[in-house]
Amino acid sequence: MPQGNAQLADAGMRSCSAGRLFDDERLLYPEKISDEVSRELKEIKSVKWRIILYIYILRYPLVNKIIDDEAEREILLSKPTCFIIIGKPGVGKCTLARKLAKTWNCILIDDTDLLNSHISNETEQGIQLFKILAEGKAVPEEMMVQLIVDRLKSPDVEHYGYVLACLPSISEDYLKIQEQIYLIKSLGMPPDFIINIKCADRDLIHRLSGERQHPETGHVFQKEKWDPVKKESVIKSSSIEDEEEEETDDLEEEMEEIELQKDITQLVRVIENYPENAKSRIMRYKDTILRPLEDYMADHNPPYLFELDGNKDPEELFESVMSRLESMAVRCTAVPVRLMPTEDPELADQMDMGELFRTLSSCRNVAPGFHWRRSRWFLNCPVALKEGRMVKGITEFAVGFMDKIYILSSQNAVQKFTANPRCYLLPPMPHLPCRVSVIGPRCTGKSTICALLAEYCGAVVVDVEALMERTRSMFTQDMLDKVRHDATLAGLEKVRAKMQHEATDASGNVTTNEGESDETYSAIEVTEDHPDVQALVEEAMKEAAESPVTASRELYLEALEKHIREIEAEDVDAEYKRGWILDNIPSSRSQLITIEELHGAITPEVLFCLQDNGGEGRTVLTRMYEQNKEEVDRAVLARLKKDRKLHKTQDNHETLKPTEVSKKDSQPIDTQPKLETLIEESESSDKSNDEVKSLNDEEVVLPTVWENGYPDGPEMDAFSVQLKQFVADWESMEHTITCSYVILDITNKTPQDILQEMIYHMEKPFKYTAWRISSADLKEEEEAMNALAQVEKQDDVDEEEEQESEEEVSFKRQLGDTKHFCPVVLKERGTLQPCLDEYAAKYRDKVYYFSSMEAQEKFLQNPELYISNTQPLKFVY
Repeated sequence: MPQGNAQLADAGMRSCSAGRLFDDERLLYPEKISDEVSRELKEIKSVKWRIILYIYILRYPLVNKIIDDEAEREILLSKPTCFIIIGKPGVGKCTLARKLAKTWNCILIDDTDLLNSHISNETEQGIQLFKILAEGKAVPEEMMVQLIVDRLKSPDVEHYGYVLACLPSISEDYLKIQEQIYLIKSLGMPPDFIINIKCADRDLIHRLSGERQHPETGHVFQKEKWDPVKKESVIKSSSIEDEEEEETDDLEEEMEEIELQKDITQLVRVIENYPENAKSRIMRYKDTILRPLEDYMADHNPPYLFELDGNKDPEELFESVMSRLESMAVRCTAVPVRLMPTEDPELADQMDMGELFRTLSSCRNVAPGFHWRRSRWFLNCPVALKEGRMVKGITEFAVGFMDKIYILSSQNAVQKFTANPRCYLLPPMPHLPCRVSVIGPRCTGKSTICALLAEYCGAVVVDVEALMERTRSMFTQDMLDKVRHDATLAGLEKVRAKMQHEATDASGNVTTNEGESDETYSAIEVTEDHPDVQALVEEAMKEAAESPVTASRELYLEALEKHIREIEAEDVDAEYKRGWILDNIPSSRSQLITIEELHGAITPEVLFCLQDNGGEGRTVLTRMYEQNKEEVDRAVLARLKKDRKLHKTQDNHETLKPTEVSKKDSQPIDTQPKLETLIEESESSDKSNDEVKSLNDEEVVLPTVWENGYPDGPEMDAFSVQLKQFVADWESMEHTITCSYVILDITNKTPQDILQEMIYHMEKPFKYTAWRISSADLKEEEEAMNALAQVEKQDDVDEEEEQESEEEVSFKRQLGDTKHFCPVVLKERGTLQPCLDEYAAKYRDKVYYFSSMEAQEKFLQNPELYISNTQPLKFVY
């Protein structure tokens, strides 16, 4: 039994129970089902399951394709079915619209419901509407049309479609009939089906004159329901129908009507339904709106135009519409289903991932053998992920949609997802929010990698060093402004006091009267432009400029958090959040702890650490040398010249010393004259000076390419210290990191290679994983097999057919493309290697077998490498 959407299977079962068998659909739409699928359907002995799968294949035309993701994407991109119901006033448009919207999972667009909804929810429009109605006035046509258009653009309508029964309106106070029809045709999702309910004027007037309305609820009752004579005949006929038909689709509505009929004496007759008023309304409809509607229907696709007889019972009209929709294989929109795996959420949180998904997959299955499957989101909330946050979902808020499980994080997220799941599931979702930090020692290519990743993700690179420099400059400027302000005030006081003192000394009259002193003090005016004040300010500014300025680490982090919040604020209304990439932060353990504890807004989702793990940092040291080549070469050359000169001098001294000793030993007994000795010493001294001169003239040449890529000497010690310091800081910081982090080796890799590794790690949380088949998986398969066997036994077949069916009912696993052959051997060697059941794994709910444990391990690590993603497997001869 192929797996599929349980909701569609349930729809197929309802169709089967209602007796609507689509034997003629194969003839009407022969191109929709291939011969292979048709043969497989015929092999299924259960007529019920044959119809279920038949409907499923028709409604989901891509399920038999190799690419499941393509099928799902096409379904999510498909336009939901939209309806418009037209007809004369009182013909039953709203009644049919309500039934159709409830059964087809569409959104009912009704003017009365819109008014009640806005007023009850106390929206801004609802408050205005309430004031208008409280004054006894009619709602302006312009306001009503705007409410309808806004509702048609709401998110839930984009997913479920709509049933429109209140446009076009007879009133032309705001828009003419042609303008209303143009408005309908120019909608983002125009109606696919036009349902025209036709009824003769005389019959419609007679029916309207017999209608009664409940004044409190607004429910309308036909004469057959409130008239005692008509009511008795209807009850008798309905009792006969109930004996023939066991199930009643609208049982709840009938119970409500029975309760309302207890107050039958309160029913009133609406003035609009009096024969003369009803006739006037019908004639106005025919004069103003009928002709434009006929032109609108003439331009519509004929198979999608339903014309119904308005004299029939509303239930008959509804059944007629549903029958025609099913015969056209129209796809019904899937509805998210709440899954409640356990009454105790804490118990679910204690489960491991495998057990949790097995529990969720068996919850609220509407058809046996159809289990919910894992999605690419796994435990992450799709709504939070679309909003740019990585939030783990809560089991209590798990939902099933299109045969997959999605675990949401809150009730608000459930409401958003239920309203329109498409926007949270369509590509490029799921992808990790680009809240990334890239750190590493100097010359590892951090800035280059950040720029490439930002270009790929459409994110913003935050240059932390540049931001800190701007923050430091602002801090310095603020400090200097404060020093200037304080120095100016102090200078004014000092100069004023000095001038007062000089004035009193000059007059020779020192007053002791406090009042006179104050008067003299205030009479002396000193401004900021006074030379002495400016001199004092300049002196204070010079001292402040020479003193070192150190801003606190908290100040830098606050500036960084403010900058990130500005980036996120710009993307509040954007469909896709850009995200941000931090270049070289955090750089220490203390900084990391401060960020995680006090600045959660700048905590990255993933941290990439670039390291050079080959040859004691050879790659990084080589890049540092290339970056500072002239300076390092100059130092190396000076050292080599100095060393060579020192070495030559030492060699000369060592050479001269043995020569003198040998000369002394080889002298004859009778001493030579002193003149000869002086001549020999002079010659030796001249020879030594010539050698020193040739040493100075000799040029030291550095090698073009160093053996390690950089000179191995003390000139590189400063760079080695920087590299070792980063390694030490990383080792102290690594065990305190709470977010996800990845260490990337840059040895012998290009920036594009490192970028691909980053992308792989960012997308890895949303890739399907493979797992070994466990006893729990075997038990789940056994339960599915028993459920299918039980369904087969319930069919009305002969005993021989039933025995054959029981013999043939053996649960067939959903095997992968390689069937019982090893996919790893096929990929690596190009040969078909038969396998046993000993080594088996599941990937995307399909079973793969392997020839050895090593092959199984390879598949579990990277299953995408060994399966076909674009086309069926082909054996090359």
